[in-house]
Amino acid sequence: MINNSKPQACTVFGIRGAKVMPFLEMTKQNVIYFYFKKHFLIETFAFSDYSCIFATDISSLRQRIGMAFVECCMISSLKLLVNKKKGKDKMEKINVKELNDNVFETIGKEWMLVCAGNKDKFNMMTASWGCLGWLWNKPVAVVFIRPERYTHGIIEENEFMTLSFLGNSEEARKIYNFCGSKSGRDLDKAKETGLSPVETDNGSIAFEQSRLTLECRKLYKDNMTAEKFLDKDLLQWYGAKGGFHDVYVVEITNAYTK
Repeated sequence: MINNSKPQACTVFGIRGAKVMPFLEMTKQNVIYFYFKKHFLIETFAFSDYSCIFATDISSLRQRIGMAFVECCMISSLKLLVNKKKGKDKMEKINVKELNDNVFETIGKEWMLVCAGNKDKFNMMTASWGCLGWLWNKPVAVVFIRPERYTHGIIEENEFMTLSFLGNSEEARKIYNFCGSKSGRDLDKAKETGLSPVETDNGSIAFEQSRLTLECRKLYKDNMTAEKFLDKDLLQWYGAKGGFHDVYVVEITNAYTK
């Protein structure tokens, strides 16, 4: 049953990705009827890949839906809120010392995405070699990047990087394989894989799909050379397989989980 009575004139907004726009504009030629419940507690409308939420009371809304929202407008007692995360779990900051991952499994078998840059320019690559530990009285990671990788240049330009762990799902494996075999010089890896970038407080890029994200600040860099290898058998990993790694020791400044 449609209730044609409307509250006082209001502007309804919707969200598509990170862009907020008037709902009537985004629906274009489609006619949308809104059925408002008696007390206007909450009404959710979905249209294509847009969603909007209409409510009168923020506290009631927060009690009923435990997600982050963006306030779009206020009409007397009516408030329209848009679901900022659209069903995505919000990352929660944790103390890095609370981590209990088996790093041999987490890095060696699960793998990780190394991402550098900011919202204007970033790229990520897959890594299955690395270390987590304690050095200089700080929680650190050690990251190995070949200079020919596109991500290497972006790491050089920025103070921070992120290490993202996506889990062991089939979808995560597809993302790891893609980001490890394709170059960001040629395409947008986030768009191609469906990864959803999230900006940290420091301006680094993490991903909504990550079960664990470590935000890191560069502390030390070294360059591998053939002369430094005590076990020469390890040189099999270089030459035709790629250049010698640059080694970055980075401080883990923030840890996020979901």
